[in-house]
Parts: sequence; C-alpha cells; structure tokens
Amino acid sequence: MRPLAILFALVLLGGCLSSKPRWWNPNLPEAQWSKDAAACKRWASAEAGQEYRRDQDIEADRDLDGGTYSAQMGRHDTRRRAVRLEVDCMRARGYRPMTKK
Repeated sequence: MRPLAILFALVLLGGCLSSKPRWWNPNLPEAQWSKDAAACKRWASAEAGQEYRRDQDIEADRDLDGGTYSAQMGRHDTRRRAVRLEVDCMRARGYRPMTKK
C-alpha cells in the first residue's frame, strides 16, 4: 500500500511541476528562446541545490535529525524554489509567459 501512495504522490507532483509556462520574447529570435530557457533551468537548479545543501549542513551542525519527513519536505521546497528562480531568470531576460488560447 505504501509504495502505491508514494507513486500517486509523485505523479501528482510531476503534474504540478510540468505546468510551467512556456516563454516568449518579441525582441529575440525564436531559436534563442529554448536556449535561454535551458540556461535558466540549469542556473535555477544549481542555485536551489546549493541552498538545499547549505540547509542540510546547518541541520547537521545543530545536530538535528528531522528524519525522512524533513528530508522529503526539504527536497520539495528545493524543487519549488528552483521553479521560482527559473521564472525570475526568464523574466529578467525579458521573457513573458505565453498565454493559452
């Protein structure tokens, strides 16, 4: 039963994360858009990962053992932070989310 619940939660989370907006920038050629999106994604993942490791070091220094739940929440927060950083990066480059028609 437990593995099924975990799988269900991962599917739901994946659906939430995959609903990120697609981006456009009228001042750049369309071929550049995917390159900038990939660069922002790499940067955001690296930044969020550094923050996660820093938080883990702080917990270790304080001799805190939050257990599995704490670790799962830390990873979840890291993924959410990476998405926010990616959005900020794209906006800083002049991109706007595409609207659905």
